[in-house]
Amino acid sequence: MAALNLVLESIYNQLLTDKKVNSQRDFAEKLEFHEVAVSGMVNGKKALGMRLLQNLHDKFGININYIFSGGQGNIYLTEAEQYNKVRLQADQELNALKQENEMLKTRIADKEKIIALYDMYIKGAIEIEKAGDNTKKI
Repeated sequence: MAALNLVLESIYNQLLTDKKVNSQRDFAEKLEFHEVAVSGMVNGKKALGMRLLQNLHDKFGININYIFSGGQGNIYLTEAEQYNKVRLQADQELNALKQENEMLKTRIADKEKIIALYDMYIKGAIEIEKAGDNTKKI
């Protein structure tokens, strides 16, 4: 546990140096954690969780391999890794939009069927009404 906490401390210090955060409170807020929890993790009193690791990756572009290798290699994702991350997110959003589009097409088709049924019903009612008027004239 202590090794990962030391890596988190080095990440925090690098983010301070790079002016991506300006305090531990700011760091915690950007990670969507309570300041006390982040302080405990940085100081080695609390274990790092998956949500924290995911937020480091998502919010700051931290290379997860850097964390698990004990602080070896690139702290930030490379441009190619950033591109792949953005592309994956775009693909996921596109697929979600395609699914929503198909659902909307189905709903429109269902509504068109209902409109057609109403039209048939109204035309039938008009025909019945006309037939009734014709029988009154006789």
